[in-house]
Amino acid sequence: MSWLPLSFGAPMVLWGLLALPVIWWLLRLTPPKPQAEIFPPLKILARVLKREETPHQSPWWLTLLRLLMAGLIVAALAEPVFNPREKLPAEGAALALVIDNDWASAADWNKRVATAERLIKDAGSNGVPVIIAFTAEKANAEIGPFDAAAALDRLRAAKPRPIPTDRPAVYARVAGVLETLPGASVAVLADGLAAKGDEAAFNTLLSKNAARVVWATADRLSLTGLTAADNQVDGFALTAI
Repeated sequence: MSWLPLSFGAPMVLWGLLALPVIWWLLRLTPPKPQAEIFPPLKILARVLKREETPHQSPWWLTLLRLLMAGLIVAALAEPVFNPREKLPAEGAALALVIDNDWASAADWNKRVATAERLIKDAGSNGVPVIIAFTAEKANAEIGPFDAAAALDRLRAAKPRPIPTDRPAVYARVAGVLETLPGASVAVLADGLAAKGDEAAFNTLLSKNAARVVWATADRLSLTGLTAADNQVDGFALTAI
């Protein structure tokens, strides 16, 4: 639950604020002020039996302070979060998460895992199953669908591998699972490198009526190729594309 820059982890607790009028009615009453009496005790007992006392009202500022304290306690129990992050698209029939884990993904693997964790946790909060596949794993590796906890376990067990990706085979397997889960969200965490057969693989994956598509690429400079080198008098010049 989110209100502008503030959200609550347990918004149902805020219903406790409806009890503030009752708390106000209770707090505005205070016991009567004790009176100092002098012995003998029989005289005190006689006065107690004869006189009926009613409670006095507490000062308005004390009642307001108590109500403020009660409201703050309710708000604290609702687990407020300032400036909450926006949830990533993880809705629909399922979340299909395809992650490149080849040699090129090693440089930003931690960021890749953090992004995948956010997606899986958001899917779990929506009660959405998760399909998770890695493009540098064996072709017969299990890809789900899993619940969020099982998907997180598989994500944390995965590592970059010193081999190229096999996107056509992996994307085809994911697309086969999506045939039984129309309207799923698809998230591709790519390494930024193109490979043979990518276009056909992407078309196969994204043609299964994906409700939403998340596309994340590596956050680093594009690769360059050196075409010429010239050892000049005042320096060394390189030509790159």
